[in-house]
Amino acid sequence: MNNIIQNINKNAANLTEDNIKLLIPELNEYFDNKIYSLAKFTYGTDQKIAFSAFQEQASEVLKNGVITFIINKKHWKSNRDIEPYLLTCLNNFSNIEKNDLSCTQSKHSLHSIPLCPACKNVGKKEFLDYEGKFLRCNVCTKEFENLKNIENKTSNQEYEYRIRKVFSLHSRKGRRCPYCSRFIPESFLLSNANATFVYNGSIGLSFPDNGPSTSPPSHLNLPFIIV
Repeated sequence: MNNIIQNINKNAANLTEDNIKLLIPELNEYFDNKIYSLAKFTYGTDQKIAFSAFQEQASEVLKNGVITFIINKKHWKSNRDIEPYLLTCLNNFSNIEKNDLSCTQSKHSLHSIPLCPACKNVGKKEFLDYEGKFLRCNVCTKEFENLKNIENKTSNQEYEYRIRKVFSLHSRKGRRCPYCSRFIPESFLLSNANATFVYNGSIGLSFPDNGPSTSPPSHLNLPFIIV
């Protein structure tokens, strides 16, 4: 039985743009392992949300690649195999996307793959998973579960425990702290109406009730300690 690449090579002369669009799901499946490895290379993580974001864009790359190969360039006339051409398209897209992330914080990808504020505050880049209206950080969840079982925590462990608890599963919306402009999740504020935030372990400040805000910019950090 022929695979999707063999079928395209065999029937290239008869394919239309509408036919090609119908073939993209099969091509996604055929290149599934390649797309997964490129997503990990591009975003530096193997989390499912990174794969999904890359796969969505890879579908467009494959569609445009087949259209160019079959209809625009008519490479099939010289019996050229389409598979190496499509692999080159995917590799080139991955390299461009990775460079964009490094140089300009990719206008496409970082909006669809938010970073954990808690991890970012300590110099780590951890992508978040969507859970309904909330965002899950797997690293914060793991750290929170580990620290939860320690009875006599040191001050550093207590700080880490509270931060990880807040950001293990938090809302996408939040507010800016009026004093340092850092991001405070709305999910925390709703359950801690009278919360006091302590910055640098010394200055206590009450968070005023200014009403709900829109989702914060992705570059905002978090308070140092929440009590």
